[in-house]
Amino acid sequence: MKTQGQFTLFETMDEFAQFIAKPVGRQITSVQNHHTEVPGYKDFNGKNHFALLVGMRKFHVNERGFSDIAQNLTTFSDGTIALCRPMGQNPAGIKGANTGAICIEHVGNFDRGRDAITPAHRECVIRMNALLSRRFKLKVDTNAFVYHHWFDLDTGKRRNGAGNTKTCPGTGFFGGNTVADCAAHFLPLVSAAVAALSGPVSIPIAVVRSPDGVLSIRRGPASNTDRLGELTNGAVVQIHEVKGSWRRIDPVEQKWVSGTFLVPG
Repeated sequence: MKTQGQFTLFETMDEFAQFIAKPVGRQITSVQNHHTEVPGYKDFNGKNHFALLVGMRKFHVNERGFSDIAQNLTTFSDGTIALCRPMGQNPAGIKGANTGAICIEHVGNFDRGRDAITPAHRECVIRMNALLSRRFKLKVDTNAFVYHHWFDLDTGKRRNGAGNTKTCPGTGFFGGNTVADCAAHFLPLVSAAVAALSGPVSIPIAVVRSPDGVLSIRRGPASNTDRLGELTNGAVVQIHEVKGSWRRIDPVEQKWVSGTFLVPG
């Protein structure tokens, strides 16, 4: 996970899942899937995530007159996800449909004949939508998961592709941008991913065994990070992440202990 200014880049899906487990302060009723069109795949070099986000924010604020970057989340072709506008704020993604929404911009132009979605990007899009469905208890249907193309740009009314519309998220996005395309090609993949998430999860456990009887809890996987507290011998912990000899013992917060003083539970 990396942060630059207001933007946070989640480099793994586990990091994203841990982040969205936190309260957002508003009711979430829908997820919007968009493509950026510009920037597209040709503009992403694998390292310029933050530069592209800053550019989008400048355009949205200076040219579109928004108070901030429009989207809550952005995905990239390498399978990473960025937090953009705070999750506690409604986005500026679809006129007439932003209240209670999470707006996702997928960097690329997914109209037919343009950017071909990479395997990493495809998996990222499916899994993040599944995680959002599970986290906010959203039914995987075309009421909760929507495309910009379905809304009239002038009135903000949902007309399912009629009227003045954009192609967003692209005529080639998971089989097409119509309501029928979404229902037939995209949402079944999301539903399958939700089902996989709902299966039994085995979380390893361990028991504290320290020579001096206590084990420090640190803010990060290093002994020079802030000390948050301590555990005593015999305490049972769950292992949610491993980095070298360090173990994260909280499903959401950055609470780490040295694995040297743990034994399998």
